[in-house]
Parts: sequence; structure tokens; C-alpha cells
Amino acid sequence: MSRNVWIAVMIALGLGLALRLTAPEQVSDLRPRADALEYDLASGALARGEGYVLPLEGHAYPPRYTIGYPLLIAGARLVFDKLHEPGFGVVVSVLAGLLVVVCGALLAYELGGDRAAIAAALLLALSPLQIYHARQPMSDAAALALLFATLALGLRWARSPQLLPRRVWVFAFLAAFGATVRITNALALPFLLLLVLTRPFADRAQRLRTALTFVAGCAIGLAPQLAVNLRQHGSLLRTGYSYWIPSVYGAGEARGASALLARLGLGGANYGAYATQVAGWDALMRDARRSGLAEEPNPASPPAPTGLAIHGEQPLLERSLEPPVLYPFPIALLALLGLGMRGRGGNVARSQRALGLLLPIALAFFAFYGAYSYRELRFLLPLQALLLVFAARAFATSRPALRPATYALAALALVSAVSDIAAASRPLQSTLPYGRTNEETLALRWIDRSVEANAIVAVRTHTALIERELLFHQTDRRWVPIGRDEHRLRIDALDLEAKARARKDLGGEQRAFFEEYRPLALDLEQPVIDLMQLRAEVLAGRPLEDDVREAALALLLRLPQAALRDAERSAFAGVLVRTDLVPEELGLALFFLARSAVLESFAHGLVQLGALLEQMPERPAYVSDLYLFEYVLEEAELRHLLLTGEVAVYAPDGTRSTRALAPSWRGLELVGEWPRPGFAPRASGGSFALYRVKRS
Repeated sequence: MSRNVWIAVMIALGLGLALRLTAPEQVSDLRPRADALEYDLASGALARGEGYVLPLEGHAYPPRYTIGYPLLIAGARLVFDKLHEPGFGVVVSVLAGLLVVVCGALLAYELGGDRAAIAAALLLALSPLQIYHARQPMSDAAALALLFATLALGLRWARSPQLLPRRVWVFAFLAAFGATVRITNALALPFLLLLVLTRPFADRAQRLRTALTFVAGCAIGLAPQLAVNLRQHGSLLRTGYSYWIPSVYGAGEARGASALLARLGLGGANYGAYATQVAGWDALMRDARRSGLAEEPNPASPPAPTGLAIHGEQPLLERSLEPPVLYPFPIALLALLGLGMRGRGGNVARSQRALGLLLPIALAFFAFYGAYSYRELRFLLPLQALLLVFAARAFATSRPALRPATYALAALALVSAVSDIAAASRPLQSTLPYGRTNEETLALRWIDRSVEANAIVAVRTHTALIERELLFHQTDRRWVPIGRDEHRLRIDALDLEAKARARKDLGGEQRAFFEEYRPLALDLEQPVIDLMQLRAEVLAGRPLEDDVREAALALLLRLPQAALRDAERSAFAGVLVRTDLVPEELGLALFFLARSAVLESFAHGLVQLGALLEQMPERPAYVSDLYLFEYVLEEAELRHLLLTGEVAVYAPDGTRSTRALAPSWRGLELVGEWPRPGFAPRASGGSFALYRVKRS
């Protein structure tokens, strides 16, 4: 590329940096979980020399994810001397996002020359989806950057008259190491090998040596992951997925290459949804609705206007703030135009070689994820980036008549994407029901400043965050968990703690503390959680038929004594066994059964907490409602319970009464509130509260 082109690419790079720049502090909550949190914990352990482990509570567990991305974060931690700072993976993601811009320009140059390179740099720098994922402490941007770097180097070196062995080593190492960051990068390996084998200026002996060197370089790139697999799981081809999710990736089902295929279970159910995204149809319909040319789709509603709607209940659904489309509709037209162009001038062979490599890789990603049993737009990030490169090729057209149309389409795409660009580059937001991606950290630090060094704190959060923010830094605090985080649930369900080794970074007293507090947790019983889930399914539109009645009765029989008193239990059983109830009556009974069970269960836990605190009068005790409303879905009733000590009791028809929590319960006094940004609960007035437990 010429000097002027490089200057234009650097300008696009600066624009991309301005839109992507994100400090680790902004993502210190480590969402989405469990992915971002595991990457952060494992990379910290690597940087501190503790090995590739997941330090949780008093034990070290094998991580679920491949080692590539944690290795990159660990390297960044060592370079910047940030061994303990949370969210440092976002630094790697930002740098990876910038590398994608540069490598995308190089790929477009191979396809269409100078104008295509400049266009690709701008398209990638301004892509809302690229911006969003370059600001997350996730592996998506890093995997794409390694893929693009490998493709750019491969195309450049493959046309060299002399392909030096060391270049093949580097090229193959990057290609294979990318597969340890995201396993789907391995989809490109066969095409990359074919590229070096079919390069010009090579005889048969050179091609054989190149192939052997490529395979050896791939082996080195995969070596860290293969070593981890062998040491932690006893097989070269088994990963942490078989440890944490044995029902899907276990030894009997997922040995060897079948581990990769274990989730290809819906027979291509995602092809249609992804095809409309690739074609730009979803973006076109969204723009039509924005401009009033199309009607908004009818949202899913609960079955019929029943008593459920009277009480204002809505299902608690997570809404991703990821851009909802791959790109604006004009980009799809530009990509189609770019793919249909002939090679440019005297570089037809170069352009065809690049297209012959990039297009099959794009199709391979679409084919794989179309059959994958999960559906997320971020899976298509490599495909989207390749399509942006193809769209940039349209700007290299030699037909003067097409240039005005090309630039008009680009202008329309920019207008369509302006709001998404602004949303993707503003202060980060997590998914519902959470607000900013560092609000949990800020709230815990406020609690840390508000309580004594020897306090007992009952709060709902993740073990890793409570250890980082409230414990083990010049304090003698104790923590009473409210509920179990996603890792604790899996550890308990699979009995993983018995097989895990003790953490090297904790002293004996700290490990003893973790063993001490866990039995004190305020946790809802599993039948109560299952009942809440059944209620959520009904609210989301599940038909109120006999199977719902039978499921509700089965859960009612399984409810522990602390979750529902005998009188209410008999009343609900008498209603649920009746076959003459209309769906509205059955729905109301199920709704109030779940509400009563969760309130009774949590009230029982509070009484147990009070009894525990009476045994330690020297320690002040606190309860926080941090994310408590989302845990039990009874926001207003819980705030009433915490402030007054009265438990709401519901009859099957919705009749409400109250009872005192317990004679021994002395109540809570409000210490203060922390303003909650983002998605605030209604009854809480947009804040989290901290309460001090009264003593007798």
C-alpha cells in the first residue's frame, strides 16, 4: 500500500480507537458471566504463576474455556504490571479491535487495491458490532484479530517467490494459536494449508517441505491447550467443557473430534435467522419501522388478559445491548457488488487468490454456526468482518457509472448506523436486569466503606467479587451469601469441590474461612426455584394446561416445610387438584403459590441469620438488597419485609395478609442507599440499600 493509503488507514485507526477506548474499571463486574469472569480469574492466576486454574473460594478448578485468551490477558497484565486489576481483558479486546482494522485494510488491498483498503479500514472502524465487542472482556475480538492477522500474512507471503521457513512457522503458529482463543478459528486451517500448497513459484519438493513446516507450526500453536487438556482432563482432546458440562461434553459423548460436534444439535435451525441478518433484511425492516414505513411486530403476550395482567407482572427476560443487526442493509448490497466484481487491472491473480481464500472461510463460519444449537449474533463476528471486506472491494470498481451508487450506498449505511455507533461507544451497559457493567463493583465498594472491619455482611454477589472487594484486605469480615452464584450451583450439582485442589494463593486461615461461611448461606430451596421458573414460563406464554397443573402439584409436594406453612399448603393443594378451574384461575393460583413460597423461604433464612448473629454479639451485622429483587422476583414485598419485619401471606385467590417474621427477630435499620444507574427496580426507587441488623 502507498504512503497516502497508510495515512488514511491510520486516521481510521484513530477513529476506531476513540470509539473503542474502554478502561478496565468500566467492566469490573466481569459480565457476561460466566465467560468474562472465568477469563479474568484464569488470566490472573497465570500472571501470578499459580497455573492455569480457576480460583474460586478455597479451591482451584480447571477452567472451562481454552487457554489462548487468558494467555493473552496474562501477557498484558505482566507488561502493564496489573496482576490483580479486574477487567483487564478489555485492554486485549481494544487492541485486538484495532488490529482487525489494520488487517482488514490489508485483506481489502489484496482484493481491490488502495481504495478498497481505505474503505475497509473505515467500515471496520465504524462498525457498531465491531465496536461493541472490542469493548468487552471477551474472546470474540481477539479471536477475530488473530484470524485476520493470519489471513493477511498468509496472502502476502504466499505470493512471495521465496517463502522462508520461519515465515511458515509464524503463519502456522498464529493460525493454530487462534484456535486456542476460539476453537472455530480452526475452520480456517484447511484453507490456509491449501493456500501455501498452491502458491506460485513452488515445485513439488518445496510444497512438501512447506506442508510439513505448516503442520509443525500448528502443533506448536496448539501445544499449550493440548498440554492443559492432558494434565487436567487426561486426554489431548478433552477440554474444561467436559469437566463443567459433562452431560453434553462428557467422556462418553465428546471424546476426540465429537467434542466439537456435540452442540450441533438442531439440524440447521439457525440458518434462516442468520441468513436474514447476512442479507441485511433484519436491518432493512428495522429502518422501515423507524421511519414509519412498517408496523412494529406484535410482542409476545401472556395467554389471554387474566388476573396475572391485573397485578402488573411481566416475565424477567434478559435483553442484550449488543447491536441487533450485523450491519445496515446497504452494506449487504455493497458486499454483493464487491463479490461480483472482476479482478482489478494487472492484479487479477492476486485478487482471485484472496477471494478464493476468504469466501470459503466465510461460508465455513456460516455453515458451522447455522447448525450450532446456540444462537448469538457475536458468533457471526468473523463472517461480518469478512463481508465488510467484501463490501470494501466495491469501492475499487473501474466503472465510473457505478461509483456514485457505491458512495450513495455507503452514505445510507452511515445514516442507518449512526444510532448504533453511538450506543456501542457510550458507557457500557450490561444485560437486564443489570445496569452499568461496573455497578456491582461500585456498590460493593460503597458497602466496604460503610461497614466495620469485623462486620458480617449478607449480600448477593459472586464469590470472586466479594473476595476482591470486601474480604482479605486488612479486614476480619465474614460473608453470608444470599443464593448461590453460577459457579457454586455447578460445583454443588457435580460435587466438584471434592476433586479440586486447595488454592496456593490462600493461607490456611483464609481457606478455613471459606469452609466456615458456605453453610450459613441464605439460599432458596431448589423446589422454590423450580416453582419460580414455572411461574416465569407461564407469564412468558406457556399454555395453562394439565402438564402445568401436574408440575405445580409436584413442586408443592416437594416444597420444604420452611417454604410454605401447612395451612397455605393445604389451600393451594385444594385448588390445584380441581379440574373445573379455567386457565385464568389456575394461573392465578400458580402465581400466588410461587409468591408465598419464595417469601416464606426467604423469611425463614432471615430468622436463621438472626439466630446466628446472636451467637456473635461482638460483630456488627448488615444485610444488603444488592440484586436481591432480581433473585426472588418479589421486589415490593421484600422491601416491606426488610423494613417492617412482616411477611406477606397470600391465599390462592390473591387475598393478602401479613404475619410477624419471628418473635426473636429484632428487625433492620436503614444505613444508607447507593444510587443505581441503568435499569432500576420500581419499588427500590432506583437504589440499593444497606441495613444494619438490630441486636436484642
